[in-house]
Amino acid sequence: MSNQYMHQLHGLRALAALGVLIFHWGALFGIHPQLHEHGGIYSIWWWISFFIGSGWVGVMVFFVLSGTVLSTPYLSGKTPVLSTFYLRRLLRIYPAVWLQLLVMMVGSFWILGLPAWQWGTDLIANFLLWIHLPPGHVKPLNGVWWTLPVELGFYLCFPLILLLFRRIGAVGLLVLAALLSISWRLGVFYYFNTESYAPYQVYLDALPSSIFYFCTGILVAHAAQPERSRAYQSTLLGLALIIALLFYLVVVLDKYWAGHWLLLFWPLLCAPGIALLVYALRQPLTGYQWLARQPFKWMGDTSFGIYLWHFPVMLVVHRYFYSADGSLAQNVQWLLLSMVLTFALAGLSFKYVEAPLIQWGRRRFVG
Repeated sequence: MSNQYMHQLHGLRALAALGVLIFHWGALFGIHPQLHEHGGIYSIWWWISFFIGSGWVGVMVFFVLSGTVLSTPYLSGKTPVLSTFYLRRLLRIYPAVWLQLLVMMVGSFWILGLPAWQWGTDLIANFLLWIHLPPGHVKPLNGVWWTLPVELGFYLCFPLILLLFRRIGAVGLLVLAALLSISWRLGVFYYFNTESYAPYQVYLDALPSSIFYFCTGILVAHAAQPERSRAYQSTLLGLALIIALLFYLVVVLDKYWAGHWLLLFWPLLCAPGIALLVYALRQPLTGYQWLARQPFKWMGDTSFGIYLWHFPVMLVVHRYFYSADGSLAQNVQWLLLSMVLTFALAGLSFKYVEAPLIQWGRRRFVG
């Protein structure tokens, strides 16, 4: 795997992290009504609001990228050494989370806006990232942590998924993943049987459902390198599919959370567009090489920290500075402040916790 290839995917990861950050800014600071005041439907302001509100798709980009990046070292048919594989994966997730948990716990005594906590089983569950899982279904202290058990679950299943892929092939794996995804989401529909499934989004997107994203990423890693012309076509088609799907979501949004068919099939429809982008960016492309350069390379390296830190930072900024009467320009200032603080914390986390452990794992283990 070339550095250029890694840097381009890091750049895509950076865009995904920024998308999630901007999405939460739009939701927390009431940006969408302010934008709609400046112009009617399909105006430039409407489209800005549309793309801000679509930033949550960055989470799905993370999932597809995980499938691709984790599969790449095993393209030759090599099998993961389980103890090595699992330890390196745990070191990639838990230390950064534990650092943040400690900072939030200590900081909550003096800083308003940080989540309240108390000693007990809920704190232990957060420490272990056993959140939104039985028997307690504990809520995370940091709202964005809901994706981490999904990632960890994929890590746990990855050797088995890789074995299945080698036994049943690409089509077989996709069919199996699709059946698991649809079956899980149908199960959530029937279990909760409610007028709105929005409060149960974390259960809809739990691992049996999200496995389709990871499996498409695995298939991308094993696909043949695209020709340059086909790679350009893949980027355009991938972007078109994602934007069209999100546009249709806006059209049916009133029905979507009530159990619309789009909610049932979302992973199967969203993953292909993302996979096409990842597939195309496996090689350097003129016009896209900015993804491999600064500052996107740095933001890609620190994307996990950006993802972890942006939400509590925004809660604090919102608590101290937000006003319901504030202008759009003021809210943009709070976005910039949130980004500066988030980048600082993410950079410190990467430099002093994540990067040293990544390097230690590479030196200590092979495979």
